[in-house]
Amino acid sequence: MKIRFHKNEKLVYACVASFVIVLLVAGLLLHWQRGAFTSNMLLVLAVVLGALFFLEVYLLCTEKEEKYILEKKRVRSVWRMSMQIVQTLVKTIDAKDSYTNGHSARVAQYAVMLATRMGFNEEELGRLEYTALLHDVGKIGVSDAILNKKGKLTEEEYAIIKEHSKVGAQILSTITELPDVAVGARCHHERYDGKGYPDGLKGEEIPLFARIIAVADSYDAMTSKRSYRAALPQEVVRQEISQGIGTQFDPRIAKLMLMIMDEDKAYELREIE
Repeated sequence: MKIRFHKNEKLVYACVASFVIVLLVAGLLLHWQRGAFTSNMLLVLAVVLGALFFLEVYLLCTEKEEKYILEKKRVRSVWRMSMQIVQTLVKTIDAKDSYTNGHSARVAQYAVMLATRMGFNEEELGRLEYTALLHDVGKIGVSDAILNKKGKLTEEEYAIIKEHSKVGAQILSTITELPDVAVGARCHHERYDGKGYPDGLKGEEIPLFARIIAVADSYDAMTSKRSYRAALPQEVVRQEISQGIGTQFDPRIAKLMLMIMDEDKAYELREIE
């Protein structure tokens, strides 16, 4: 079995240091002792002790590596299962609105694309994907009549729609092991200039995950059909995002979205009708 000593660096260093000490002690004794028999015995003793030290480290590292691999497989299995449950829940919620079916999955896809360019590691990308998938969970508390209304919403109806961010945060607040999901649900409609809702947060007061989801969410909203319009042309979407830099959106994240759009010359990053 191949040993990854980087997982047990302190143990390896201790072993090497011990082996070196044994050799040094043996060398000193060899220097002071006389007689070939005594010198040879000391040399053999040093080699044997060193071999025993390395054998112990090998066994310990092997055991630790096996446990590490098993634990990693278990964690990945649990993660996949929980992600499948979340995706099923999200599909159920998205199905309430015939015009935004698949919205949450696309927002998660775009958010991960943005975060990858921002240098997020695998663990951070996983948390962001969860958060983005569940950002609209609060819509479960909004009536189908409002969600599927054709035409402009009244002020009262819009106020009800806006409550979905608070409702979502309340629902997801029970997931204490992943607090990002509740924060993402609550804050994804905040604006960089402080004119968003529900808390009027401004700039970097808005959690980073929420700032990323805000760009991804707006992009998908514009590139998907609605009851009152078709999906917007790519150039119009680009113009809207450009105009929102520093006002609606975090400048860095919005510019990354524009870079992704520039690379998407076939306009494939949108809802497929």
